[in-house]
Amino acid sequence: WESCDREQRSRTRRKHDRQQGDRLAALGTVAFEEITDPDEAQAAIGVMFRQRSERFRAQGIRDCFVVDGLTGFYHEAARPGSGVDVRLHVLRLDGEIVAVRYNVVQGDRMFCLISSMTEDPALQAGSPGKQCLLRVMQTVFDQGVTVFDMGAGFSDEKRHWCNVQIALRHHYVPLTPFGFLASMAHGSLQRFRAWAKHNPRVRAGVRAWSHWRGRIKPSSDQP
Repeated sequence: WESCDREQRSRTRRKHDRQQGDRLAALGTVAFEEITDPDEAQAAIGVMFRQRSERFRAQGIRDCFVVDGLTGFYHEAARPGSGVDVRLHVLRLDGEIVAVRYNVVQGDRMFCLISSMTEDPALQAGSPGKQCLLRVMQTVFDQGVTVFDMGAGFSDEKRHWCNVQIALRHHYVPLTPFGFLASMAHGSLQRFRAWAKHNPRVRAGVRAWSHWRGRIKPSSDQP
């Protein structure tokens, strides 16, 4: 952690993180933990998906976890005997969960799959999500983790913490004529998505359509 801290956080960044932590602490008792109890883990995952749903609604984004019935997968992966080493970190304020990070460890690598935080406006100045991530960083390296993979895409937290950027590529090995057509279609979809992300008008249109589709499709997998 000391090496990571020196490399990734400037004096200004440390001051900013400390100020946010002080604002959050002024609102109540802050506690950070890695949940190991199976029942508590399931409850925390439920909170995480509710927080994600609130965030998606606020942004007008389709809730893929609920609409596509994916929440059950993450619940099952966190159960004992699943074969998946799930590490669930939470930040609490006066005992209530205000931020969650769902991570998976493979060897000496930790992969952050999902993160969430409360949408309570009163807590935004304390940035519970960033405070939770800071505490994760301060603890996981001493547990044998040498690589912390924050996933694809860009965000403030990745800009502040990531020191290596790895290009993502899709490789297709079609085995049948149908597979060849499927690979061509998927490749075209990926190129369209990359183009849409850099075109504000197209991105807004795609987001609106996805949100509308998510609203009319019934959910069969509630968190």
